[in-house]
Amino acid sequence: KDDKGRKTVVDLIDTDKKIFPVGRLDYDTTGAIILTNDGEFSNILTKPNNEIQKVYIAKLDSILKKEDLIKLKKGIRLDSKLIKPDRVKVKKTNSKNNTCIVQIIIHEGLNHEVKRLFNKLGYNVLKLKRESISIFNIINIPSGKYRPLTIKEVKIIYSLKSRTKSYFYYASLIALTGHDSIASLTSCTKSSLTSLTFTSDIPSSLISNTLSHIA
Repeated sequence: KDDKGRKTVVDLIDTDKKIFPVGRLDYDTTGAIILTNDGEFSNILTKPNNEIQKVYIAKLDSILKKEDLIKLKKGIRLDSKLIKPDRVKVKKTNSKNNTCIVQIIIHEGLNHEVKRLFNKLGYNVLKLKRESISIFNIINIPSGKYRPLTIKEVKIIYSLKSRTKSYFYYASLIALTGHDSIASLTSCTKSSLTSLTFTSDIPSSLISNTLSHIA
């Protein structure tokens, strides 16, 4: 529950099961978040050793300089730890407004990590969107909507228990059609997995303040 009585992401899901978010999302950040009632599934996606990749699109308040891009790729120290993004790419620049759009892929889970990385280099993040978490992306999911995960997707995540890393290219292994019902998902997976859902592009006004301070 939100301490200010505001609607949260859990309120968007039509289920009577007790579900919780996997990981974190800033109050002023939009994009992908996974909700589940399966603790083991959540642990796989959040365990640091699994290095689950998350793809973000950031709009910066000025155009990213080449030398700063190199610094970012080599790694920036946050909380006494060297953070080296898996990938950084400038997608678009706007000379008129002096802004740019940058894709950044990370696997750590530090508080406000993306914003802090750019702040260290003197840039402010005007907008931030999480496009994917591991194999899950927000293609064809309207803002504020959700879909159940497929059986195949759940199995892929459970298979990561025996791996050391989760790579972004796994996304090509699955079809994100979103037509499986929660009931069919329940009947074909472990009994505790009764309501595994995936939401996208959630407006900041619908995101719990509790979540916002730890993303």
